[in-house]
Amino acid sequence: MLRWPSSDREPTLGSEPASPESQARVFESLLGVLAATRRLAGDEPEFDWTRLLEALDHSRASLDGSDELFWVAHTPPGAEEAPALALRQARLAVLCLRLGQRLGYARRDLLELGLAAALADVSLWGVRETVLRGGQPASAAEARLMESHAGVSARMLAERGLPLPGVIAAVRSHASPAGTPVAGAGEPATLIAVAETYVRLTGSTAERGRRQPHEAMREILRRRHAWPPTALRTLLGELTVFPPGSRVTLSTGDVAEVISVNRRHPLRPRVLVLGDSVRILDLAENPFIFVAAADD
Repeated sequence: MLRWPSSDREPTLGSEPASPESQARVFESLLGVLAATRRLAGDEPEFDWTRLLEALDHSRASLDGSDELFWVAHTPPGAEEAPALALRQARLAVLCLRLGQRLGYARRDLLELGLAAALADVSLWGVRETVLRGGQPASAAEARLMESHAGVSARMLAERGLPLPGVIAAVRSHASPAGTPVAGAGEPATLIAVAETYVRLTGSTAERGRRQPHEAMREILRRRHAWPPTALRTLLGELTVFPPGSRVTLSTGDVAEVISVNRRHPLRPRVLVLGDSVRILDLAENPFIFVAAADD
């Protein structure tokens, strides 16, 4: 039985202002709930759908108030210790919630989008952790599952009695074997498809390190004709070349760490200059200083 969060009451977020630390706790809570979706791939008793909805609603409310959770999801603390699939599910859910907000989705529609994103890969609990992290090659059975995971996940959710046909349809059609939306897929499915590609590219495996957001977007744009324009534009509008936490070299030669994004001037973030003279510098207010290079 699904119990939706009350429409006339927002989740309690606490009195402290949004910060990387407070939003890391929101992300960790969502991650913990999603780790339990492993039970959907086994013979465990009935899954607690309501707890998952509440965690998604808490994330939605946090994203309403600030960008911090969005950027925490890019580089979550403890990522190496978390189950690889739960981490991917949580990152995808947060990104899709933000994209849905930008498109003006109502609360119920946002939660359905977040639920579909969180469960889009749920069948991949049948793949070993070392394979998901890129440390070992997939077996023949695992390779087949990874190729057809969208359809398998949708069947799994239907068999588990999830009473949301729209969510199941979005899961089923969000990815073809080529990784792009199934022809004729609805908007939620196309948002999940482009966001999943971005999440996969900005994740890390044993074979390659994490791609920076601008590197991932460059790869996605190479295949831009495979993506519906609305989904692609919404993702592009949400990202920035220099996300918080990234290291950059300024035109002065100083190395700095990006601490916040200026949405009106994305090439001019607020930075913490490192070295002997540590200071905060808002590049939007210093027109003669600019980012000369993004450091790896």
